[in-house]
Amino acid sequence: MNILIVDDEYYIVQGIVKIISESFTEFDCIYQAYSTEQAKRIIEKESIDILITDIEMPKETGLSLVFWIYSNAYRSHNMYDFVRPSTL
Repeated sequence: MNILIVDDEYYIVQGIVKIISESFTEFDCIYQAYSTEQAKRIIEKESIDILITDIEMPKETGLSLVFWIYSNAYRSHNMYDFVRPSTL
């Protein structure tokens, strides 16, 4: 299982990576992106199972990234299935 962490702040990403890598062993790879542009490049190349993204970032928001994923990669799934866990 692969996870992608997206945030424009380096230390936030590194902190989340540290917590996840120390607490969970089931992840094959923890990808890191510091912008939505980087995240999109990773998503286009890799199979991502879990996305953790900041909402407010320069140029583009985390929500627009989620909608980009939905419209470009996961048309066969219900958008509610992707957004629901992040709003709980």
